Amino acid sequence: MEITIKMILSQWQLAIQRLSATVDELTNEQLKKQVANDRNTGVWILTHLIIVNENILKVTGFGEPKHEALAEQLANGKQPDTNELRTTWNETNERINAIIANVSNEKWLQKHTSVSEEDFEKDTTRNNLMIVFSRLLHMMYHAGQLGLLKTKK
Repeated sequence: MEITIKMILSQWQLAIQRLSATVDELTNEQLKKQVANDRNTGVWILTHLIIVNENILKVTGFGEPKHEALAEQLANGKQPDTNELRTTWNETNERINAIIANVSNEKWLQKHTSVSEEDFEKDTTRNNLMIVFSRLLHMMYHAGQLGLLKTKK
């Protein structure tokens, strides 16, 4: 199982690097554009990813989110400052990566806080590692959307 944990965490790091590279390539104006007609903007997607990725810490019990105010901004239709958002993205990833780098293999395989003991006994894949794995897949979906913004001037 140790190799599986290592592979998933390695892919997490790679996904963060790739998505960060895409964000770095995009101008602030490109991030403010919609990925397609009547779809979310790059700013919305990046804000959403910060919120969802930080939530990993809460759901696993490894820490607490620091940027919960961003969720309120999204709900109220307000877009955060793009430069501040870029900084928050990088800081959030550094913080998450520092925390998960020190998690033991045993803790990765424990139940997360959103599942009951009874349900976990029925399905032990509802563990902390699967939270990271599901967020990894989610992040890559949005990375594809952000990639579409590269063609928008």
